[in-house]
Amino acid sequence: MSENRANIIAKLVKVAKKQYPAVSPPAGRSVLENLLYACLLENAQFTAADEAFARLEQYSDWNEVRVTTNQELCEAAASLVDPLPAIEHLKQLLHSLFETHYSFDLDFLIKENQGKAVAQLEKYKGITPFVVAYLVQNSFGGHKIPTSGATLDLADALGLLTPKEKESGVVPGFERAVPKTKGPEFFSTVHQLAVDFKNKPRDKQVLACLKEINPEAVKRLEAADAAAKKAAKSSTEPPAVEKPVDAKHALGKKSGDGAKSSEAEKKPTLSGKPGAQDAKSHLTKSNEGKSPDAKTAAVKPVATKSPPSSAGSPNKSAPGGDKKQVATPPSGNKSTATSAKTTGNGPKPSVKPSPKQPEKPVAKPVAKKTEPTQPHKSGKPLKPMESASKKNAPASKATPPKKKPR
Repeated sequence: MSENRANIIAKLVKVAKKQYPAVSPPAGRSVLENLLYACLLENAQFTAADEAFARLEQYSDWNEVRVTTNQELCEAAASLVDPLPAIEHLKQLLHSLFETHYSFDLDFLIKENQGKAVAQLEKYKGITPFVVAYLVQNSFGGHKIPTSGATLDLADALGLLTPKEKESGVVPGFERAVPKTKGPEFFSTVHQLAVDFKNKPRDKQVLACLKEINPEAVKRLEAADAAAKKAAKSSTEPPAVEKPVDAKHALGKKSGDGAKSSEAEKKPTLSGKPGAQDAKSHLTKSNEGKSPDAKTAAVKPVATKSPPSSAGSPNKSAPGGDKKQVATPPSGNKSTATSAKTTGNGPKPSVKPSPKQPEKPVAKPVAKKTEPTQPHKSGKPLKPMESASKKNAPASKATPPKKKPR
């Protein structure tokens, strides 16, 4: 045991004895009664455990307590701060004892060796290290300091425990620092301080005791409180509201973006033909991701007058050939519009697009299907067969004209 730990334990014994009175257990209790009382005393004050135990003794026997509901037993042990865990351990122990021995008599353990008695106790369901240590101290006459969860929290706050030692449930150095004759007194006073620390850790009396034992413990508690308040404050603060953007600043950004886009449009292409190349790229980009209907709708027919053809020219225009459909790119690209307007050697006046007129469908002559000629046996093709109606129809006789009456 380190010197620092031994000094802290010595100060703990001195301060606890000065602030809390020593409590000795009632004489004449059986092993079973001490076991059940220890279940109620763990993490509770002596006065509260005494009152709860007295209420449970009013039942006819411990078997009736075993078959009673937890809710009724918790009402009987209402003096405890948290009666449910204690009642659950107590009933579990009574069930385990009845299933093992078919009775509630444990006085035979006093005759056994202490090691064998402890091993037998640890086999019962619902028993805790605190209950075993309490029986060793008050029923078997051994030297063992009962350590509850509240006592472990107090020792941790005072710097007497490492995380591994806290998991084991035992504070090392208690039995060596305290003699056997002073064991019950030390346990009763430290247990009262530990329960108060658990139930009201920021009480003035409790903080004064901690400061006298180890001032570093109070500093750690204050630091933990400050961190908890800071975390709670940060969680309750509303989220930061974004500042409104200045209208002029936003407009400036938008105009800058527009200038960049116009400069990008004015840049010449690598092919050297800005008009046709830009028109093709613009049409392909505008038609990407659109349906066929949308692509066809983008191309608007423009009616232009064709020059009159000479009479002797072999190429005759088909009906409706005086109108030609010229696909014009969208008006968004200036270079394509100028390239479409300028044709030939010199610039020509632009032709205004006429309103779209519905085109009349041109009826195309339907070619008559000729019946195939059947080959003759000799191999020569026969003339197309006349219809059966013509062959079979009798020759019509010329009817004489009727004479008009005179």
